[in-house]
Amino acid sequence: MSKIIYATPPVVSPKGYATVGNQRQFQYFKDPTFTYPIVPATCITMLSNAGNEVLWIDAIAEELNELEFGQLIVNNQPDYIIFEAPTPLIKRYWEIIDGIKNNVPNIQIILCGDHVTALPEESKANCKADFVVQGGKWHKDVYTIITQKEWEGAAPKINRDLTRWWLYAYRNGNFKYLPGTYIMSAMDCWHRPGCTFCSWANSHPTCETRTVKDVVDEVEFLARIGFKEIFDDSGTFPTGDWLKEFCREVIERGITEHVSFGCNMRFGALDEEDFVLLAKAGFRMILWGLESVNQDTLNRLNKKVDIKDISRDLAFAKAAGLKSHLTVMFGYWWENEGQARNTYDMVQYWLRKGYAYSAQATICIPYPGTPLWQECKEKNLLRSENWEDYDMSQPIMKSSISDKQIKAFQKGIYNTMLHPEFVWRKIMGIRDFNDLKYFFRAGKKIYDRFGNMAERGKVS
Repeated sequence: MSKIIYATPPVVSPKGYATVGNQRQFQYFKDPTFTYPIVPATCITMLSNAGNEVLWIDAIAEELNELEFGQLIVNNQPDYIIFEAPTPLIKRYWEIIDGIKNNVPNIQIILCGDHVTALPEESKANCKADFVVQGGKWHKDVYTIITQKEWEGAAPKINRDLTRWWLYAYRNGNFKYLPGTYIMSAMDCWHRPGCTFCSWANSHPTCETRTVKDVVDEVEFLARIGFKEIFDDSGTFPTGDWLKEFCREVIERGITEHVSFGCNMRFGALDEEDFVLLAKAGFRMILWGLESVNQDTLNRLNKKVDIKDISRDLAFAKAAGLKSHLTVMFGYWWENEGQARNTYDMVQYWLRKGYAYSAQATICIPYPGTPLWQECKEKNLLRSENWEDYDMSQPIMKSSISDKQIKAFQKGIYNTMLHPEFVWRKIMGIRDFNDLKYFFRAGKKIYDRFGNMAERGKVS
C-alpha cells in the first residue's frame, strides 16, 4: 500500500484565480470559479479502491499559501505526488516539483497533463519529476505506475467525499441550483478528428462512452445525496440513441424532480425532437462551442458545422425552454476585423433577443500539440513561446487586427449582458428566488471579470 497525494499547488497572481480543474482552456478569473476535476478524481478513486491511502490537496480552491502547502506535504510524507499541469502554469509546476525533490527527495513525483503530452522532453529536462506521463488516459497509466497492475474494466464511481466535492459545488457560474457538480458521460468528444484548437482532442485520440445505465446510476446517486444541478463535461454530450435512452431513463426514474442538467453540445448534432426531450428530462442549459459565425473560420477549425445550423439550433433550444450559453473566440490569425465584427455583432444580437442566455468570449490560444499550434509554428505565426503568456489574456497568434481591437471585441460581448434589452429580458424571466439569486450571481461574475465600467473598453 502506498501513500499518495493528488496536488494542485498554490498559484498567486494579480490576474486572479487560476482555473485548473477539468479545463480544456486556461484562464484567470477575478471572481473565483472552481470546476470539479473529473479525470484526477477518477484516478484518485481508482487508487483508493486498490487499497492505497490517498489525500486530495487543491491549494487554489482551499486558498492555501506555499507554507501551508509545504507543511501538508512534509507532514504527510507521501510515497507519490501526482500533478496535472496546464500550459500557462508549467513553469510554476516545475518550480514546485524541484522544491519538493530538493527537500524531500524520497517522494516520487508524477507529472501529467496536456502540456507534457505535447512536449514531454521539455519537462524531463526542466524539472526533477520521476515520471512524465503522456496521453489523455493518464489516470490509467498513473494507476499502473503506482500499483504495478493495469486497470481493467469501467471507471469506478467517483468518491466525492475523498475528492472534497464542496470545494467545487458553490463557486461556479454554470450552476443555477446549489450545490452542483460535474460528471463525464464520455471521454471526451465524439467529433473526430477534433477541433484544431482543442488540446483534449489531441491527447484523447478516441472517445470512450459510458453505458447509459452507468451514467444514470451515478446521476441518481448524486441526486439522492443532495446535488441540485449536474453539468456533464464530456467534450460533447453523447447524441443519437444514447441521448434518447438517457432522457427516457432519468424521466422514468423520477430524477428530473430533484436535479437539473447542463451539457456541452455541437451545433447540427440534434433534431427538434431532441431539444424537447432534453427539456423534459430536466436539462436547463446547453453550452455551445460557437467559436465564430464565419464559415471559413469554422472550416479552418474543423468544426464540421454549417453556419445555417447555428441559428436553427438556438431557435429550437429557446422554443423548448432551454438556456443557451455560447463560447466564442477572437484573435484567429486569418480573420480580418470585418470577420471578427461579424461574430461580435451576431452574438450581441442573439444575447439581446434572448436566443442566447449568456456568453463567454475569449482569445483563441494555439496550445502545444494541437493542429493549430503546429500550423502556427510552420507559418511563423506565434508571437511568443513563453508559456505564461498562454493564459488567454493576450493574443498569441499574429493578426492583422490590433490587440486593442481584439480585446475590445472580447470585452464588448460581456458589455452586451449589461444592455438594457438584455437585462430587461432577464428581469422578466425571473420566476422564483433561485432565478433572482442566479441573476445576481451571474451579474457579479460579469462585473468582476473585467473590473469597473471605465476599464472595459468599447468596440470602435
